[in-house]
Amino acid sequence: MSQDTLQIDGKYTQKTGVNYTFTIPEIPVLQNQMNNVTERVKALENTPATGGGKQVNTSTYTITKEDNKTLIIVTGTCTITVPNVLPVGFTCTIKRIGGDVRFVGNFLSYAGWKRSARQYENVYVESDGVNNYLSGNLKL
Repeated sequence: MSQDTLQIDGKYTQKTGVNYTFTIPEIPVLQNQMNNVTERVKALENTPATGGGKQVNTSTYTITKEDNKTLIIVTGTCTITVPNVLPVGFTCTIKRIGGDVRFVGNFLSYAGWKRSARQYENVYVESDGVNNYLSGNLKL
């Protein structure tokens, strides 16, 4: 190793002036996950129904146990009903693309908030089998 280089964790980098340039190796698993998320977001933006989500374009929708582990994409103003009983471990994500999304039914949320706060933000419905929980970007 010459005096113009610095060794860090077995990787060599070249000294330039008083600054050091460091090469950080890629972490393949993390990079693959980032690529998958990026591709999914692009697919959802282009065609929500084929991006892996369930598109809802009606004024009302009732969550069912079949919605477990799904993404529900709401394209317009909609009132979503959360039923009294959802199975233990139930979770789904609601993404508001357009309109105003309100939630009614049996759930606990911060300060009783029941509306999606912003376009393109997520709201999550989860259940422990006794209580349903609404979280994410909410407002009154």
